[in-house]
Parts: sequence; C-alpha cells; structure tokens
Amino acid sequence: ISGIAIAVINSVNNTDYSKNQNLATSYAQQALEVLNVQSKNDWATFSGLSGSYCLDKNSTVLYHPTGDACLLGGTPNVDNFVREVNITQSNGNCPNCCNGGKRVQSTVSWADGKCTDPNNLYCHKVDLFSCITDIHVLPSP
Repeated sequence: ISGIAIAVINSVNNTDYSKNQNLATSYAQQALEVLNVQSKNDWATFSGLSGSYCLDKNSTVLYHPTGDACLLGGTPNVDNFVREVNITQSNGNCPNCCNGGKRVQSTVSWADGKCTDPNNLYCHKVDLFSCITDIHVLPSP
C-alpha cells in the first residue's frame, strides 16, 4: 500500500509541476508579445528601455522591481508566479538582429514544496528570449 501511495504522490507532484511549467511558459510568452506590441506602437520609447522590469497580470505597464523581485507586498505579481522582464541592447547576442535592436528576456518563476532554500523561494523558472527591432516587414503581394 505504501508503494502505491508513493507512486500516486509522485504522479500528482509531476502533474502539478507540468501544469505550472506550462502556465509559466504562457505567462513568459505573453510578456514577449506585450513588448513586441509596445515596440511596434512606439519604437522611440521602447528603444530607450533598459534593465529589469516587472509586468503584472493583465497589464501592459512595465515598472522597476522593488528590491530584487517583482513581488507585490510579498506576493507574486501574476497569480502564484513572479514575472520579470530584462531588456538589453542586442550587441550581437541576437542572431540576425540589426544594430539598435533589443534583446528581451522574460522570466517567470514559481515556488512549490521542493523550494526549500530561503534565499531562493521561487526556485523553478522559465526563461524565454526574443530580439525586437524596428524593422517593419511588408507582406508580399
């Protein structure tokens, strides 16, 4: 019986982890889409962005984190997840990225019972990267 209980608990833990990883990937992708739209609407403002920012759930407004994480009053800013965005000049670290482009990293972290380090409570994360430029591709006829 204890063997079956352990197998069931492991299965539930794996299912929860997979669900959280899928949600984190979705939230990270959503942040990249928000920034892509912002760059297309106002490249001049977007090209001036640099550094770490927070992006709350259902928001398109970036703001600098307080401390070292995007926690709102000690709680995650996107449901049970912490979403952060880092924007840097491309400097050749984006393949095929023209000069003046931006490299964007969207990181979504979450915690579960396996995160026991008090210095890293949100020990799981998904990182997505994108290169954003002011080049506008015109569709061919």
